[in-house]
Amino acid sequence: MNLKDLQKMRLQFKKEGKNKEANIIMMLIDYSQKLAKEVNNEVNEIFIQKGLKKYIKQVEDSIKNGIESAKEELEFLKELGKDILPKELSEKEIENILKQKINEIGNDFGKIMGSIKNISGMNMQKAAKILKNLIKK
Repeated sequence: MNLKDLQKMRLQFKKEGKNKEANIIMMLIDYSQKLAKEVNNEVNEIFIQKGLKKYIKQVEDSIKNGIESAKEELEFLKELGKDILPKELSEKEIENILKQKINEIGNDFGKIMGSIKNISGMNMQKAAKILKNLIKK
């Protein structure tokens, strides 16, 4: 999904009188644009995914802080995430990628982590844990 798709979706929600959903899409667009601007880039699928993850985290934090009304927003965001976020890689897939990177780069934790950060579906926390174990061997 790209920026134009999100903008079309927002307009469709507005036409249907679903202002809450339209505003959520607007916030997602805003997050994505800010993330892209930080690195002087155009909004693309990666920034939309990162923006959605950031937005979901913020809403989850709001719920933890007792803002019950955010639950509907979170539900909508997670549903939207099914169309936007890539399927997360399995631990075995992550391990195979990391082994390949170790062969290419060597046992440099920082360089390896830097080289995998933009791989679609990569869970960086899982990757760091797996990489630590692989480098120890």
